[in-house]
Amino acid sequence: MKTARRTLPVFALACLAWAGNFTLEGAENTAGLAQAAREAVAEDAAVAQAAVAKLRAAGPAGLEALFETHAKAIAADWGLPALPSVTKLAPPDQERSNAAGPGIKPNADPAATRLRLALDKVAQQKDAIASRLYWYTDFELAKAAAAAAHKPILSLRLLGKLDEDYSCANSRFFRTVLYANRDVSAYLRERYVLHWQSVRPVPKVTIDFGDGRVLERTLTGNSIHYVLDGHGRTIDAIPGLYSAARFKELLVRGEEAAKAVGSFKQDIFESRMRQWHASWGTENAAALKRERDQARASADGNAQTGRAGAGAHPTAREAAPFAESKMVAELPILRRMAADDPLLRPENELWQKTAHLHEDDARLDAGSLALMADKLPPAASAMPLAATKEAIESPLMRIARTFQASIAQDTVYNEYVFHRRIHEWFALDGAAAWKVGDLSEKVYAQLFLTPSSDPWLGLVPANTYTALPCDGLTTTSK
Repeated sequence: MKTARRTLPVFALACLAWAGNFTLEGAENTAGLAQAAREAVAEDAAVAQAAVAKLRAAGPAGLEALFETHAKAIAADWGLPALPSVTKLAPPDQERSNAAGPGIKPNADPAATRLRLALDKVAQQKDAIASRLYWYTDFELAKAAAAAAHKPILSLRLLGKLDEDYSCANSRFFRTVLYANRDVSAYLRERYVLHWQSVRPVPKVTIDFGDGRVLERTLTGNSIHYVLDGHGRTIDAIPGLYSAARFKELLVRGEEAAKAVGSFKQDIFESRMRQWHASWGTENAAALKRERDQARASADGNAQTGRAGAGAHPTAREAAPFAESKMVAELPILRRMAADDPLLRPENELWQKTAHLHEDDARLDAGSLALMADKLPPAASAMPLAATKEAIESPLMRIARTFQASIAQDTVYNEYVFHRRIHEWFALDGAAAWKVGDLSEKVYAQLFLTPSSDPWLGLVPANTYTALPCDGLTTTSK
């Protein structure tokens, strides 16, 4: 016993010494990241590049160090108050003129430009100043981070690269509608590990008007978010653009599902995914019927809108259950009928009426409006971010209103056509057994109609005469 009493103080001192060393190491690491954050905006490009690499390698902590170290400069540039890294980003002041607000500066401060560039490089996302999100580009590193943090993964697949201005249109809209939204951004930072991967380069077109004016745009291309568990197994796939409110609902559901099955062996995992997607598909079909009934009822008393002679009765595809044996027997046939269902075509006016039911969900928050203002020409942006009762609506708000209408339409179509098809794949075809890359190939080929086998992404129609040498097609090596 005496030996034990003599040993205990020695052991306790050793523990205190270890704890002290651990604290010192943590403090040194924090100080090192802060120093790297200061150097990341250095005028010396070599110094800045080395510092950015160090911050990037540190993961989300490196990005937070950059935000923390330059909080005042970010507040001055972005119109946000200086906040510690643990605080959610606050919205910009919506009632002051945006002429002195985010991004609307005729002569950009070189230091602010360097800071934005550093933020984007460390985050690997364009407009990181608005989202504060850190993205992995190595899938194995993302899985390791997810396993360590006990979080699911949100894996984005897109055309082009997320850290470039000219990625595909949907991914650019994600940066504005979703990642800049303060609620979505906070939820993603706290509850998910983020990863993106480019499926292929995005096609771009440049039109030179010959008088100094040049128009540059991207063509075609779609993007999709995959919710994965910590092992990289697919829980759900969220196709295309959604409203921030609906997107967050799907994120919450995906996180809950990922946590519930994270420890399951593959066979049980696949079985559970079949059951859940059958249930989610049933909910999807019921919601579509309910909203179509609402849309018809509000269509100036015309209960026949969208389907001549059909009244308020759903199509067979609408009514098809996603559960029990009837589902297995009928849905493969109903799939083949889908192409002949006019209600599944995006130009059908019933979609527009259904989208009206989601107008409130599609409203852009202050963070998204600020990023819109940041991207628009000064003439369209140098007005208040929010129109008051006394103020004339600004060009920004007119653009935002049109954009919100398109977000609502995208939400209903992506949810009730694309997402429903994905539920079918999981419920009937065993998509839970596929690797996410294989599922993505199927999505791009069968949903987005841009298969990897088509190098021209559907932009070169067959059997069409153009009167151009080689149809105007050339290839260059890079």
